[in-house]
Amino acid sequence: MRISRLRAAARTCALIPVLTACGGGSTGPDDNGGPGMSARINGVRWTAASTAVVNAYAGRYEISGISAGDGYSIALQLGHVSLADTFPLGVGSTMIGGRGVLALDHGLVAEDTIWTTDPLGYGGEVLITTLTTARVAGTFSFDAGLGTGSERTVTHGSFDLPITVGGGGPAPGNAGHRVEGNVPTAYRSTNASFSWPAGTSPTLAITAGAWTSLLISIENVPGTGTYALDTLPPVRSIRVIGQPGAPVGMWSSARPGGSGSVTVTSVTPQRVQGTFSATVIAQQSGTVASFPVSGFFDMGRAGP
Repeated sequence: MRISRLRAAARTCALIPVLTACGGGSTGPDDNGGPGMSARINGVRWTAASTAVVNAYAGRYEISGISAGDGYSIALQLGHVSLADTFPLGVGSTMIGGRGVLALDHGLVAEDTIWTTDPLGYGGEVLITTLTTARVAGTFSFDAGLGTGSERTVTHGSFDLPITVGGGGPAPGNAGHRVEGNVPTAYRSTNASFSWPAGTSPTLAITAGAWTSLLISIENVPGTGTYALDTLPPVRSIRVIGQPGAPVGMWSSARPGGSGSVTVTSVTPQRVQGTFSATVIAQQSGTVASFPVSGFFDMGRAGP
């Protein structure tokens, strides 16, 4: 039931321009996002009495605070941060973004109680508005649905804090990936790998995972351009495995009736970016016969 609800929310998020974080339904920070860290937990005002920002490694930032009264602490754990931007919560270590964590201190209860964003890509968002070597500021909201007890919703979050530990600095521009679109409903990959070896006719390969796996394999891609999907050499295809509602289903553009293309829009020493659009056809009976997929990819060339 919860996964279905998250997917419905994801479809809504995909249609709304990113002005505030989508996961927790924030309408903006309290107190105009002043110094410190604050939020609302299930609608109840929360303010951090002590805070920390750890930047021990390049591009990795853990922004955290704990209150003096109710024992709640909030941590935003982000990876591959290279500049001020919007970062999704509920994604894995290969993706640009991270996760939100809500905890109740063991000093006030029998044992630690911890909730985190579900690893489905749409747990929430952090908008970093200021990022320097000494300071980070922004807003956040997220649904903490994975953990002990009932779900917690964090909204109206804001932070404006000095970086207190480490000096890793921002990530290089070739770090981390993004893959988003509709497969066939709103889709945000939570982990991904990328390969585009050197050579005169290399194969561009992207494997993206969430509740559904998306596999893009395009032979003979020397650079930017639009590449039609085809079963004849050079072989180019898009496959989907585990579509919601049919966990063992498999679909491919390389089936009778399949079609589409992949467009590589930008190639730099740091990143490869582009879009994809296809109709994929079921490879077995008992599943949805066909459906469209589309979206974009933004892959860091540092790997994996």
